[in-house]
Amino acid sequence: MYKTELDKKLTRNICVTLLIFTLFLFFKNPSQAYASEYENKNPPKGIVLQDNKYINNKDNSVMAFIAAGEFIMGDNNGSYNEKPEHKVYLDSYLIDIYEVTNAQFEKFISDTGYKPNGPWRRGYGQLQENHPVRFVTWQDASAYAKWAGKRLPTEAEWEKAAKGTKNSKYPWGNNRDNNFVIKDKSFKSYEADAFSDGRSEYGCFNMGGGVWEWTKDWYDRYYYEQADINKVSINPKGPEDNAKPEQRFLNTEWNAAGNERSTLKVIRGGGNWSAWAKDNARTSKRSWGNPSYWFNDTGFRCAKSIED
Repeated sequence: MYKTELDKKLTRNICVTLLIFTLFLFFKNPSQAYASEYENKNPPKGIVLQDNKYINNKDNSVMAFIAAGEFIMGDNNGSYNEKPEHKVYLDSYLIDIYEVTNAQFEKFISDTGYKPNGPWRRGYGQLQENHPVRFVTWQDASAYAKWAGKRLPTEAEWEKAAKGTKNSKYPWGNNRDNNFVIKDKSFKSYEADAFSDGRSEYGCFNMGGGVWEWTKDWYDRYYYEQADINKVSINPKGPEDNAKPEQRFLNTEWNAAGNERSTLKVIRGGGNWSAWAKDNARTSKRSWGNPSYWFNDTGFRCAKSIED
């Protein structure tokens, strides 16, 4: 029992203060709160928890833990293929904090004898071991991910890792910043851990600017229009393999491009080489590429499901 009414009031104030402080810590850095919550659970196969970091045993990559939950995918103020905004729920997963580097890809080649489809060594100059690997096809990226016990992220997983729970326009926030997206007349890569101040809410580097990144999904310019904005999409994985194009796509002036739903893969991340570098750096920006082609400004990062 409380001795006095003053004791009762002080106790109540202390409890309220502690509650407010706890909520402040959570919302200030929700990804850290999620990580702490997960630390007592066993990481998925092939992953070790070391110094509060999730490390992949195969390629020694550091991965960020993305807690299960909803986020807003798309941008009503973006390009036509980013509309409408819609709610998406994703199960927990891990995603590489850094893009796969030349040194990591070289180890994959050495360990497996894999014959890359893309001329990846074109992007491997002197002292560029820690630069993102480039000139790789979607098939090359997928082969690497399989070797490392991971996979390519879905488009939704990539966007949540870049956008976070705050629906940020850019990985670092809502304002453009020339320090994180450097426009070059001819493409030039930077180290995978460059521009630390431009990290996403989950600590992922270079998700806006740098190189574009392959994702797992097939591309469909009308895919978002199929979402019910009054419902939450759960773990979307993009169009199915060999999906037939919609009639409205065939009726457009772009029909000569063929069936994009089974010939093009989504790429994300905003290469920094063009005049549109700032727009490309937005977290909702969608682009595409033929999975059998390679590009001088396109690499990848990997993801892993928690249940794997």
